[in-house]
Parts: sequence; C-alpha cells; structure tokens
Amino acid sequence: MQEQIHKRLHASKLGPCACSQVRRLARKLSSLYDTLLSPEDLTITQYSLLANIERAGQLSHAMLAEKVGMDRTTLTRNLRPLTRAKWVVAGTGKDRRQHLLQLTAAGRRKLVRSLRLWEEAQRQFLSQFGTESLQELRALLTSAESAVTNYAQEWNLLMPLVRIDLIPGKSSDYRGAIDEVISEAIGRGH
Repeated sequence: MQEQIHKRLHASKLGPCACSQVRRLARKLSSLYDTLLSPEDLTITQYSLLANIERAGQLSHAMLAEKVGMDRTTLTRNLRPLTRAKWVVAGTGKDRRQHLLQLTAAGRRKLVRSLRLWEEAQRQFLSQFGTESLQELRALLTSAESAVTNYAQEWNLLMPLVRIDLIPGKSSDYRGAIDEVISEAIGRGH
C-alpha cells in the first residue's frame, strides 16, 4: 500500500498540485511586496485593504471581504492593526445599523506614502516577468478564480452530504446518497 501511494505521489497523471504552486508563488510575490513596503511598516495585505477602502470611499465589511477574497473573520483580523493605528474607521451609513469602513486623514497619508513603494514593487516584478506575461497571468488567474468559485458554489449545495452516513436510513454510498437526496428534493418541488 505504501509503495502504491509513493508511486502515485511521484507519477500523478494530474501533475503537480495547482494549489501548492499558486500558494508558493503568492508567498514569494507577497515577500517581494512586503519587503518593499516595509519602510512604511505595511504588508501588501494591509496596503491592499487601504487601497480598496480608498477606491470605494466607504464600503461595508462584507463588501470589502468580497473584493479582496477574504472571509470576514480573516478580514477582521487584518483590519485590526489598521484600526488601532487609526488609519481606518467604521462610520455609520444611511441605516444606523450599517457600519461603513473608510480611511481617516492619517490613513490617506499612509496610503500616499506607501503608493510609491508599491509602484516600485510592481515595477520590479514587471521588469522580471514582463507586461504581456502579466496580462496573460491575470487572464489565467481570473479564469481559475471563476472555476474555483463555480465549483465552490456547487460544493456548497452538496456539503450537507459529506457526513450522509450519519443520517439513519441513508445510503453510506455517497453517490447513492446524493441521488437519494436530490430525488427527495425534486419530489418535494425544490
């Protein structure tokens, strides 16, 4: 069994793990931007949050989370140092229950000072990678993100079936269980 796993790991027909490759690139690219933004004591994640908030003027926590592709808990954790530094505040919207994020004057100054550093990081990456390659990469990343989003939406429909074996009377065969649940849903008019 161990030999079979070892063989599959080294000669997978699927190729190297796409997620691992993208994450490795993201770590290296983040490191480049983080290094160049360090004179302003910002990370690329923090710079991105400041830039997205400034572009919008004001936006909700949920909208910012969607724009930057973070879950709300991770976003809250990443916003904490920005709010402690008084670069970002949450004001009330038209509806008093709505809290809208916006930059303070100090936050705008921080963004202006860090913009030149971000531009230098972007220039350095472009000088090595090329403008045309970056355009191709952006198109591929957009396509990949769309594919993952579509899959995730389908998966969310099937998530309750992951532990279907714990439901009395349901098949322990996942395909059979999925068919059973779908048939029941169709039968109920869902």
